[in-house]
Amino acid sequence: MTVTEESLATGSQRAGIGAFADPATERAFQHDYFLRSIRPVRTAITLAIGLFALFSVLDPFFAPNEAPVLLTIRLGIVIPILSVLLAFTWSRHFERYFQPSQFFAVMVGGSALVAMGLLGNPELTDAQFIAMLLAILWTHSVSRLQFAWANAASLFISALYIGAELWLGRLPAVGLVNNIFFIASANLIGMIASYSLEAGYRRDFQQRQLLDQRRNALQESMDRLHEAERRVSELEMRAPDSLENLPRWAEQVASEIRRTVEASEVRIWRCSNGEPLALTDGESAAPTREEVRAVTEMTRDASGNVLVPLTGLSGEFFGAIVISSPTAWGAAERRLVAGFARYLGGALEILEKRHELALVEARREGARRRLQEAGVGLMTLCPTCGRVFQESAERCDVDGSRLAPRALPFRVQDRYQFVRLLGQGGMGQVFLARDERLQRDVAIKVLLGESPLDSDAHAQLAHEARAVARIGHPGVVEVFDLGHLDDGSAFIVMEYLTGRALSEEIARHGRGSPRQVAALLRQVGEALAAAHRTGVVHRDIKPQNVFLTRHPDGFHARLLDFGVARVAGAAEHLADSSGPFGTPAYMAPEQVAGEPGDERSDLYSLAAVAFEALVGKRLVRQKPTVAATLASVLNEAPPSVSSYLPGIPPDIDRMFCHALSRDPARRPCSVGEWVAELAERLDAVELPEPAGWPLPITHELSFRGSLQASRAD
Repeated sequence: MTVTEESLATGSQRAGIGAFADPATERAFQHDYFLRSIRPVRTAITLAIGLFALFSVLDPFFAPNEAPVLLTIRLGIVIPILSVLLAFTWSRHFERYFQPSQFFAVMVGGSALVAMGLLGNPELTDAQFIAMLLAILWTHSVSRLQFAWANAASLFISALYIGAELWLGRLPAVGLVNNIFFIASANLIGMIASYSLEAGYRRDFQQRQLLDQRRNALQESMDRLHEAERRVSELEMRAPDSLENLPRWAEQVASEIRRTVEASEVRIWRCSNGEPLALTDGESAAPTREEVRAVTEMTRDASGNVLVPLTGLSGEFFGAIVISSPTAWGAAERRLVAGFARYLGGALEILEKRHELALVEARREGARRRLQEAGVGLMTLCPTCGRVFQESAERCDVDGSRLAPRALPFRVQDRYQFVRLLGQGGMGQVFLARDERLQRDVAIKVLLGESPLDSDAHAQLAHEARAVARIGHPGVVEVFDLGHLDDGSAFIVMEYLTGRALSEEIARHGRGSPRQVAALLRQVGEALAAAHRTGVVHRDIKPQNVFLTRHPDGFHARLLDFGVARVAGAAEHLADSSGPFGTPAYMAPEQVAGEPGDERSDLYSLAAVAFEALVGKRLVRQKPTVAATLASVLNEAPPSVSSYLPGIPPDIDRMFCHALSRDPARRPCSVGEWVAELAERLDAVELPEPAGWPLPITHELSFRGSLQASRAD
């Protein structure tokens, strides 16, 4: 039988008892009905035989004079016939005669009841009448006769009983009319029951057929998807070799997608230097970067096409897939296409990183060659401990590791001698160095030369140095010098601090006590307020940029890294040249939206840092991608401090709520006033559970380096 989903949805399935229009469907239903009825029918026949046998035992007691005749009917006629019929139910021909044989059984049983009523004791007419009613109900229920057969049998038995009573004349007119009324009622009830049973069986049959059809269709779909997944796996296994011939591999991927979703066309685009580059042939136009970034889920557009962004593990955009008019676009197909997109995005990211690594290696080799030609002594570096040695050394004298050559001089400007690598990023490194002229330790941040971003990066480094010098506050790390190396690399000489970053303190020891956080806020708040008074907006306040140094009072917090600071009066291309600045989890919502940010943005970030220091958990939890983190900043309401620390008063929750408002206009205008009030309230808080950072702050050289290297990225 074919039952479409449309017929089910529109209610066009049969609700009655008539035969199906399709003969094959009707035969299938009759077979299904037989299989579901055979066991109940055998049970019913067995029960009928048992009842006739039971009453044959009772006949000598209730009708001793008529017992011989009654026994003859019960034992000699009815029970043998029903027994033969019961045995026939195991015959392979029984299905063919299922309904006629059941009709015959009911006719035999009903006629026997009428006959025994005629020949039996007149005083038992009421009992015989009840037996007739039971026979009618039996016909419409346990016999499993379909509606037409059941009606014919019950009406025949009813007419036979009424005719017999009229012929005998045993009942008065009132009694006969009363019996006729009850027989008619029993027939009506039986008709309703048999009609409902058959209609229910037919409806259930249709629904099961439709379910089977859907299950088979789903299985076929899953088989296709499994086959597609197998082909995807084969493509993935060939991917490392195919990356060298990306268009060919992309065409294979597009072919698999087109086959899976039954699309008219699938085109794959790669973003190269900001411009779309077609990896496969086709007629569909290239999507714009704005169109791809606006896609939140793989849904059809107004023209029936689907746009799928290709992103790497970092969330960076590398291309897009355009699927034209896909026919099969269910959840399973979307999952498979999403898997294609993830793998293809990863492959494009690998190619991009390969290209970047090749440029970096070429840049380093060129710088090293020029320095050697100029007669500059180069450094070698221990990969284990980070110590710096002269070019002639081969192994570290501390741990014995083989030294790696670096394209940097061992001594800068005949004054600063590199001592140890503290940290490094994609664009530069931070070293501990010795100022031989003033006999002091300094930190030197070096930006590598030979980069396409040289001019901007060097200008940004000078911008950072001038911003810090402009503030001149003891809570801000001091800058001593600014210059260029012989190969063109820029460097900045800064105060070297010993201690530990706030992020490391929280990672090691958890949350600080309310009094410690109050002290932290006062110190960082004063430094930040001093920056704001001089027209400097930090724009990247985070625990990694708050450094705790040893102090007799416990610790002294210093504010670091003004590399993306916005300085009043500075050239716009230095302050706002590359879009949103900051670290996603600590950026204010307006920074995420692309606005440059102001003092209120710094207040938001400072409140996020204070929340983390007080609670021991980030305000914005880390997400799998940068895009997801930014979306969380924009869309999720920040939790209250008291949800983590039940002993925190409501007024502190309110102060955090104001500072962390999505609307900068609703935040306090002054960092200093907000910090002073919050610190005062925190000083008065007593929590039941002890917490706090162990003092004094210990010296963490290696971590200090990774901190100062943060802007080298």
